[in-house]
Amino acid sequence: MDAVASITPGGMPLEVAGLLALVADVQVLRNRLDGLVNDVLVAVARVDDDAMREEFPQEEFGSDFVGRVALHSQAPELVAPCLGVSVHVAQGRVVTAVELALRAPLLVDQMRAGRLEAFRAGLLHQELSDAPAPVEDEIVMRMVARADPVGGWSETAGPLLRRTRSLLARLAP
Repeated sequence: MDAVASITPGGMPLEVAGLLALVADVQVLRNRLDGLVNDVLVAVARVDDDAMREEFPQEEFGSDFVGRVALHSQAPELVAPCLGVSVHVAQGRVVTAVELALRAPLLVDQMRAGRLEAFRAGLLHQELSDAPAPVEDEIVMRMVARADPVGGWSETAGPLLRRTRSLLARLAP
């Protein structure tokens, strides 16, 4: 983060090593921001859930929070202008944020730590969305454990998805 803190308007490192360090530091910040945005989207959906309970007092919601968000929440309409996206896109982001928080909290932890960005976290979770929760947990734990010794998530989306599919085929054929 030192490289980011030392940048002044109009001043950038002149050597490639300094520029690459800056790119890496900025990416860590972006990943942390992805984690924060995920947390905030979940918080907006949870606050809005109270309004849904008032709007649908006879409906028994149980624990299907994601379904309530997808079907009834005003959260997408509330956050769409803040994100500069359509309500449809915002709905996808809110639902993904809630799903990640509920079903793959280790991925959100990785984002908060600056190690993983929302794009790959979302892809990984999407690939596992039909898997039973214990299988998703196991695969996410394995993926996090694999990333830890090498210092981060070095696989691009394609290899990451292939590895995920391979684990999924073994654990939940």
